[in-house]
Order: sequence, then C-alpha cells, then structure tokens
Amino acid sequence: AAAEAAHVETDVKSTLTELIRILEHDDEMPVQALKRLAAPKISAAQRAAMRRDKSGKKKEVEDTRTDEQKAQFVAITDCADRLVSENITDVYQMTRDQLEEKLDQQIQLDAVTSAFTTQGAA
Repeated sequence: AAAEAAHVETDVKSTLTELIRILEHDDEMPVQALKRLAAPKISAAQRAAMRRDKSGKKKEVEDTRTDEQKAQFVAITDCADRLVSENITDVYQMTRDQLEEKLDQQIQLDAVTSAFTTQGAA
C-alpha cells in the first residue's frame, strides 16, 4: 500500500512538473494557456465571406499551430485531468506560481511519508 501511495504521489509530482514547464509566465493559468494554444477561430469577416461564397463548398479555417503547440494543448488537458482525478480540482485556475507551491508541498509530503515509512520499518 505504501508503494502504491508513493507511486501516486510521484505521478502527481511529475504531472505538476510537466504542467509547470508548459506555462509561459508565473501568473499564467492552464485555462489561459489553453486559450493561447487553441486552434484559430473563424472571424466575422470569414463567416461573411463563407455566406457570400455560393459554391456550396464548406470552407475550413487553416490550423496554423505548430506540432509543438498542438502537443502542448493536449499535454495541458491530460495533466489537468490527472490532477483533477487526484483531487486538485482547481488546477485550471491555478497560476504557475501556485502550481509550483503545490509541487513543493507534494515534495515535502513525500519526504515526511518516506521518513515515517522508514522509521516504521525499522
């Protein structure tokens, strides 16, 4: 059971670390990063042009994001989902600074748990 708990905590730490790495500045939140990395939206001018186009062909907006931006978008979503499943439910609204604090707390918790487990085994 202790090994399983350590695995979960390690997963939380690596997930927090991955998410922190993607955020660009100290006060950026995952929800803001998702907006920054999202696929382009159709503008009002593009919608008007599509209505004027009588060819019947459906025009699509070109996705100009790089592969790295697409991968970061997916990674943020995956990380946030894993953290929500670990009861860090406000992850989307936490700044990078707050996520770093959460990571520090997790590291301290690991140290205490490890020391307690080592003492209990002795």
